[in-house]
Amino acid sequence: MGKPLGLKAYLTFQGKSVKSQKQNDFPARPPGPVVWIRCADAPHFPAAQSLARRFAEDGDATTFVFTIGGVVDGQAFDTKWQKHVADPCGSMGDLRAFLDHWTPQLLLWLGGTPPAILAGAKTQPDFARIMVDATAADIGATPGRWVPSIRKSLFSQFNHVITVDEQAAAALRRLGYAASRIEPLGALADSQ
Repeated sequence: MGKPLGLKAYLTFQGKSVKSQKQNDFPARPPGPVVWIRCADAPHFPAAQSLARRFAEDGDATTFVFTIGGVVDGQAFDTKWQKHVADPCGSMGDLRAFLDHWTPQLLLWLGGTPPAILAGAKTQPDFARIMVDATAADIGATPGRWVPSIRKSLFSQFNHVITVDEQAAAALRRLGYAASRIEPLGALADSQ
């Protein structure tokens, strides 16, 4: 299925990133499943790490790749199950290189506003996408207010959205997002 015309136009006029990532810029991809956890900012990182640690303690052989919005120089964690790399959401080229290298089975998007390029980043095979800690402010700040099809297309990329409250859930329903795919469960917390 093709992208909506509004999304195509929006992506066409997006600027290129200054430094494009290439696959050889990433640490080697370990065998087995990979989960990409994209934190909107540093305050979301402890809760994300805590979630990944619980999976690791349960003996799950999943590797977690962490990115933090706006962080351009990735800091490598040298553990068996955890990697940290530069945020790939600056350009379509960076995002495609990231997805081609890591081939995640799941994206957990923690807080913040998802960029429109995420809707244009179709991969084969596709992977599950879950947004966590969605707020009404983040939903309102999502790119494409002037072309509603962009916002609807962007949120339709997520299989499920967990909001911090009912106000955020209502904002998603107004965009046309299916109520059955929204859960107002509150914010993800660090459970150390």
